[in-house]
Amino acid sequence: MSEQKLVSIIMPIYNAEEYLRVNLETIAAQTHTNLEVLLVDDGSTDQSAVIAQEFCEKDARFRYFIQKNQGAPAARNYGFRESHGQYALFVDSDDILKTNAIELLYLVAEKQDADLVIGQYDTIDEQGMPLETKKMQYEKDEIYEVDEHLDTLFLLSPMPGNKLYNAELLREKDLFFSDLKRAQDLNFYLKLLLYADKVCTLSDTTYLYRIRLNSISHTVSPVILETIRSVEDVEDFYRQNSRYDERLFKTLKFKYYADQLAKIPQIEDKKERKQTYDRLARELKAIKRESVLERFQSKKYSIVKTKLMFPLLFKSELYSWIQTAKLNRRDRINRRSHE
Repeated sequence: MSEQKLVSIIMPIYNAEEYLRVNLETIAAQTHTNLEVLLVDDGSTDQSAVIAQEFCEKDARFRYFIQKNQGAPAARNYGFRESHGQYALFVDSDDILKTNAIELLYLVAEKQDADLVIGQYDTIDEQGMPLETKKMQYEKDEIYEVDEHLDTLFLLSPMPGNKLYNAELLREKDLFFSDLKRAQDLNFYLKLLLYADKVCTLSDTTYLYRIRLNSISHTVSPVILETIRSVEDVEDFYRQNSRYDERLFKTLKFKYYADQLAKIPQIEDKKERKQTYDRLARELKAIKRESVLERFQSKKYSIVKTKLMFPLLFKSELYSWIQTAKLNRRDRINRRSHE
């Protein structure tokens, strides 16, 4: 058997003391052992630094860095610049990497000479208990030539934690995470697809994504409009590289802007709800049914267009309260079902 190539695991850390230790333990126990683990402390004020440094002291594969608080994209970029692996994987500090994840992803990457390998992910709650399985759009192992299947790959989840990247390709193309407050994962993933030749997907679960109700990514505010800036940046990137596909980008916008539209009732401030709705509604109204891919032209398109006919619903205090109560109730049910 040939010698294992080095895989770099980059982890931004910010006030994750409650979840960090179990995360690092699963990384230390990976069945693929040729690793370097770059822990980038993004200005934590809790005990995260103590936990991270403890692992560095007992395992030479772990390295600790600290930066002034700048957000996860900057921390990932810092870690990647310090990395040396032929492959890279970006893990969030509150999630969990399955102990055989790197081995599963790496073997496929080597066998298929893939620029990106994507595993399944499941969701867990704050206590680490499983929530409803969040399966991707595939049920079996697949090999995709990017030029032939860009429409499929374009709409997969951009989450980085379940993806093994060809690090040498990232360095060659100078690809880094953009300084966005939202949808930076989407931005990075789509730019990588522009340069990738082959992408493989696995039916095996490699990553456990933790749903935290009070986390930045699940706190709803007008910052969700950053999704528009992210998509438009990628759109310009594809135009500049002569790979722009209008229908694909119309579909992308419809998919992600509709997802953000559904979150608007959770914005507490009435004025901010109105401003966010007005911007998203303007974007969605400009997307015609025939301009998106066929699979988005039926039920979902009709539902979104129907919602846009009732703007006052999204702006009302009552509907906001109902939606928030509904989400809280669903969370309580999920918790009770796993007790």
